[in-house]
Amino acid sequence: MNKENNFLYEDIFSRNIGIFSYEEIKKIKALKVGIVGAGALGGSTATMLARLGVGEIRIIDPEDFEISNINRQFCAYVDTVGKNKAQMVKKELIRINPNIKVVALSEGISNSNVDEFLLNIDVIIDAIEFFEIEKEKIIYTYARNNRIWVFTAQAVNNLFTVTCFDPSGKSFEEIILDDGKINLRSIIDKFFPVLPKEATKKLINEVIDKKELHISSYSVPAPLGASFVVNELIKKI
Repeated sequence: MNKENNFLYEDIFSRNIGIFSYEEIKKIKALKVGIVGAGALGGSTATMLARLGVGEIRIIDPEDFEISNINRQFCAYVDTVGKNKAQMVKKELIRINPNIKVVALSEGISNSNVDEFLLNIDVIIDAIEFFEIEKEKIIYTYARNNRIWVFTAQAVNNLFTVTCFDPSGKSFEEIILDDGKINLRSIIDKFFPVLPKEATKKLINEVIDKKELHISSYSVPAPLGASFVVNELIKKI
């Protein structure tokens, strides 16, 4: 048994026994998860996976924390404003489990780094901003070509949706394309069949037309979405 910082993996995660079998715990420890995006969903999912006992997490994000992130994002504190999200999440994950392997990249996912970043990964978490469609296409194409499941969640106000992409099921392109073109209104309808009453079609159209593509949120939806994502992920191992 590996011993680091005087803490055994088996001791840290002893309370998992009874929820998971010994064989399942071995699979969790061997799991390699790639997380694209270290914001609200990505950070919350990463910490849950670390506390679950996942053996390797890779996380990538080019952004630094801003003051407005404090209301909902894991690792967003007054003293982390201006620091890279992926690197700050890495530090926290190692504090949770000193045995974990964490790879953190302070850059965006791209065609030039996706192969190396996701090499031999078991599952992928899509935690990219909802409207970053071109970046999402990169990870979903890689996942489909390499037969990897992708899990994601989106939140608006007090509602959230969780989507699990089976590599042999409907492709990301089939969902986002409308007559061969990206249609943001159609994408919103597909990912959010129900929206808060404040999110009227008029408001959505104005947001898209003005390209003010940011989604208001608060502290509750992200960890809820992350919980469901991790729960669905566990079912696939």
